[in-house]
Amino acid sequence: NGKVDLPLIIDDAFVNFDAYRTRQGIKCLIEFAKTNQVLFFTCHNEVMKHHFQELCDEAGIPLNIISI
Repeated sequence: NGKVDLPLIIDDAFVNFDAYRTRQGIKCLIEFAKTNQVLFFTCHNEVMKHHFQELCDEAGIPLNIISI
């Protein structure tokens, strides 16, 4: 089809968002992740534990968390 599915790389995009806006932004990323790879970097563990994990589980999207 000539389409190239590129990954999306994001670094702490929601650092200044409140909890509601963070969840809405993550929902958009999860929708995108249904067809493309998303690499999201953050130093905020609560974003990963309380938002990404829960929303990815609900959407059936695999999530790999790597802590360094």
